Amino acid sequence: GVANVSEISETAAERSLEVLKQISSTGYLRKRLPQELVVLQGGQSGATALAGAEDPVGALATLVPETATQGGIAPDLTSPSKPASAPVMDARTKARMQGYEGEACGECGNYTLVRNGTCMKCNTCGSTTRCS
Repeated sequence: GVANVSEISETAAERSLEVLKQISSTGYLRKRLPQELVVLQGGQSGATALAGAEDPVGALATLVPETATQGGIAPDLTSPSKPASAPVMDARTKARMQGYEGEACGECGNYTLVRNGTCMKCNTCGSTTRCS
């Protein structure tokens, strides 16, 4: 039969990513999507290549043939390599994820106040403020 699915063009992939960015939930990230969000081509066909695979290295070579041989030299896919670097976060995002509220401590002046119930507690000196 004739397939009713055609290859996706680069502009269509970019439009799809923009639509995904508009409708996806970013939670506490305030409309900033994670850097690791990507649109993969292949969809279901890529998933079925891994479904019945006995050999995960062979399945990876099937899914991503250009990584199987680079410059005629096959990489050793079975040995652990250096882990991929984590996405770089700006200092503000990292501080928010650690729970810091962004206010200066009245005792030591550091911006390390975290919410502790109704109080604000300084992670540096341990003082508390706004307790009722």
